[in-house]
Amino acid sequence: MPIPRTRTMQMQDVHLSSRIPDIGTASTHWVVCPIAGFMERLSIVRGGSLSDDETVSVTVGAGATIVILMAAGGSAGGVTEREYTGRNEIAAGDTIKVENAGASSDTEPATVAIVIRRL
Repeated sequence: MPIPRTRTMQMQDVHLSSRIPDIGTASTHWVVCPIAGFMERLSIVRGGSLSDDETVSVTVGAGATIVILMAAGGSAGGVTEREYTGRNEIAAGDTIKVENAGASSDTEPATVAIVIRRL
C-alpha cells in the first residue's frame, strides 16, 4: 500500500508585531505583510501605566489610517484592542506603518500586535 502524501494546511491568520521602545517619544515603525489578506484585529499591549493619553496610528498599505487612543491609567500588560467589520485589504509585500504621537510623558514600551486574515 502506498504511503499517503501529507497535505499542507495553509494558515488562515498571520500574526505580526512591532515594538515601540518608548511610548513617550514620537516614532514610526514598519512591518512587511507576508501574505495577501485583510487586517482583522489590532491590539496594543502596554509596558506600564500611562500618565497621559497616547495615540497610535496604523496605516495598512496605501489605504486608510486606523487610529487607536490608549487612555491614561491602566497597568502593565493592559490591552487596547480593535476588531474590524470592514475589509482593510493588504497585498503580500505591502508595508504596515505604526506611528505613535509621543504625547505621553511616560517612557514605557508598548507592543502592537496585528492579525492579518488570508484572502
